[in-house]
Amino acid sequence: MSITNLLYRFSAERVDSDNPHLSAFFPQQQKAYTFCKQYCRNKRVIEFGCGSGFGAYRITEVATSVTAIDNDCNTIQHCRAKYKKNNLRFQVNKAEQFISKRKFDVAISFQVIEHIESQFVENYLFSIKRALKPKGVCFISTPNAPLSSYNENPYHYKEYSGIELKTLLSRYFTQVTLFGVEGDSIVRLFEKRRKERVLSALQKDVFRMRNIVPRKMRQVIFDFASYFVRKKLNLFSVNVREKNYQIRTLRPRSAIDIIAVCR
Repeated sequence: MSITNLLYRFSAERVDSDNPHLSAFFPQQQKAYTFCKQYCRNKRVIEFGCGSGFGAYRITEVATSVTAIDNDCNTIQHCRAKYKKNNLRFQVNKAEQFISKRKFDVAISFQVIEHIESQFVENYLFSIKRALKPKGVCFISTPNAPLSSYNENPYHYKEYSGIELKTLLSRYFTQVTLFGVEGDSIVRLFEKRRKERVLSALQKDVFRMRNIVPRKMRQVIFDFASYFVRKKLNLFSVNVREKNYQIRTLRPRSAIDIIAVCR
């Protein structure tokens, strides 16, 4: 296995359907795609930050065309090799720098905004707004900060509460509606066990030496630590399916992820 493939396999940020230790994250992610899929029928769709490409591939089942961009060359190569359809195009591009002459009916950007450095968030949102037709709709998802920030993800520059996200997005869109991704008792048990393991590991760093480790190194450590946590939690997540998640009007104290629908 090449170094590139090894890093891809261990990555905590790129969830792939072939990963044997998906944990509950894959069906959680796919619930969001199922939610927005209903808006994509016979539409021209663009995805900012396509990750493994599986979500974009699903959207092609109903969309006229799907353009999926990601800033990682290896990821896009993986997507092009694995998912091939006439109405699907993968492209290397940074979300905050994307410019296209074509306009789209629907824009999707799941689990991306938290990865954007603060000085580039405005460019990122402007790129999405610019890519949409006048009556286009945008779907943005992100972890719900009050419930998710305990794991100190070094890939994330900023995690948002519902109020923070709506305030930010309202500067670019006239209508912003927030929904939450919630889990049933099986998911809640998994999340409880995951939090216990993460906090237990962090408590071992009594002097918080992680705060002086360079971000890139913390990301590598986080990837491998998350991989082994997922392996240990397989017992709790093996039965988790997309049906174990619900999407409803945002309830800040119970939502794992936030989904913003913007017009």
